Amino acid sequence: GTRKQIIFEVGGRKDTNEINAGAIAGGVRYQQAIGQHWIFLIDGFVAEHETLGTTPGTRIEMLAKF
Repeated sequence: GTRKQIIFEVGGRKDTNEINAGAIAGGVRYQQAIGQHWIFLIDGFVAEHETLGTTPGTRIEMLAKF
């Protein structure tokens, strides 16, 4: 099986009531299996909001599966 994965995502939102709440974002996730029950994940994203400007973010996770 696959022990490592990289995932790319792109998304957007357009407001329909003219309040300038649209946004576009891109993200990337890397995940790797560690042993039989553990998965290491790291995510990063950048979003561009019409009203808030640019918002970057990241997160790290250790996932146990039983």
